[in-house]
Amino acid sequence: MKIDKLVIYGFGKHENRTIELGQQMVLFYGPNETGKTTVQQFIIQILFGFPARNQTQLRYEPKNGGKHGGQLYLTDPHYGKLVIERIKGKSAGDVTITFEDGQRGGDAELKQVLRNYDRASFEAIFSFSVHELQGLDQLSETELSRTLLASGTTGIDALTHLESQLEKQMAELFKKSGRKPLVNALAEELREMEKELKDYRQRAELYSPSIERLQAIRLRLQAIEDEETAKDQDLKKITKWQQAAPLFANELKLTSQLERVEINQFPAEGRRQMDRLVDQLTQTKADVEYISNQLNRLNNPDQVDSMESIENLLNRESDWHQLNVQLVQKQNEALDLTEEREELLSLLGLTEQQAMAVDVSLSQEEQLAERLKELDLEEENQRFNQRSLQEEKTIWHVQNKI
Repeated sequence: MKIDKLVIYGFGKHENRTIELGQQMVLFYGPNETGKTTVQQFIIQILFGFPARNQTQLRYEPKNGGKHGGQLYLTDPHYGKLVIERIKGKSAGDVTITFEDGQRGGDAELKQVLRNYDRASFEAIFSFSVHELQGLDQLSETELSRTLLASGTTGIDALTHLESQLEKQMAELFKKSGRKPLVNALAEELREMEKELKDYRQRAELYSPSIERLQAIRLRLQAIEDEETAKDQDLKKITKWQQAAPLFANELKLTSQLERVEINQFPAEGRRQMDRLVDQLTQTKADVEYISNQLNRLNNPDQVDSMESIENLLNRESDWHQLNVQLVQKQNEALDLTEEREELLSLLGLTEQQAMAVDVSLSQEEQLAERLKELDLEEENQRFNQRSLQEEKTIWHVQNKI
């Protein structure tokens, strides 16, 4: 921080005065009572405030009356150009700090600019006045030592006292042949702890083989547990494979049967048509058997014992003709059904006994549909593999030609 200019409204013997400070070092000189110390105190009091009336320090109020205070123009490497103004007011005076951007502040902002330095620290480092020398008789020993050391006038006595004080404190901490000082007591305690530690180490060496053996046993147990875990996992896998073995065997059996059966195109309603045809065939067989019995009775008149039976037969002549027509129709239907049955059996690749023994439940139908889907997927995979193999062969031939 650098002071650029002083503007004094009224301070001691100076009034309405402006002092410009150059870029080089500035030296104020002159005979006694010309105002050199007043300028120094003006700077200190503008920065840290006017002293109270009950203090020994001078307030430097204007001798001719008028406005008490002034301004300091500063240049700070962080805050830039600053103007600090302090005038008479409450307590240490009213202070205003104006920043380069036009913002204003008070005591809090001034403390930040001064980096929280107080007046005592500032004077101890940067100033030493005749008035302070005149008040040495009122200082205590500690204050006098600090003032003399700060001023640089002398420091031998304070340093000697400080040295003796440090020696006394050091003696309270450590003596070469003592036991009560703190460091000696701590050293003795440390030695006892070292002996105890040495004893523990000797005991640990006695148990060292057992500890190593115990560690080896723990490692072996851990290895056995890991091996047991792996065996349990393998056993679970084997159990699952055993449970799935019948399913795989059934799958192989069905796959072999599917390979032997040549299915060109299975009808969408084939199973229901088969059931319907079986029912029709059963009904037709029953009708044929009934008509055959009637014909046998008509073809063997010797079996008729009475005229009443003959009359009944004559009365049923029309029924006989209708039955003959129905017999022909049923025989034709039976032939058609037999042919259709043979076609379905040939499509299925099964005999009549095998077809009758087939499970036609809905669950079996769903399983058959799933098998057909799997068969279609397998055929698609085979075609894809064949195409991939053909492409690889083509690429291999092309590479060999190249």
